[in-house]
Amino acid sequence: PLIFVINVFQNSYHLIDYYRASTNDMYFQAHAGLTSPFLLLKLLPWMSERLWNETVSLSYLYTPSINNHIQLGYSLNEIGFLMDVGVYMAFENWRYYGTALKFNFRF
Repeated sequence: PLIFVINVFQNSYHLIDYYRASTNDMYFQAHAGLTSPFLLLKLLPWMSERLWNETVSLSYLYTPSINNHIQLGYSLNEIGFLMDVGVYMAFENWRYYGTALKFNFRF
């Protein structure tokens, strides 16, 4: 997967091959996320004055060829108003599939 992206992290799958996930048949997808300036790191004293936001996300995909692809993510957004950094873990059929570190530059 790409490490550097020029798009937002939300509502996308970071660890799945594009063509493997495509289908002409039925599919189901769901995305949920929580973005806040006060999730985890802002509770630490030396991080409390930073201007970034944190996002926790959950994505789900079902296709006939990919059963139960689940992705969990955590990202720091608007770091210096220039970039985002995210870590994502994926599971397929309830088994570990992979981990990705992503960088997004806001141009």
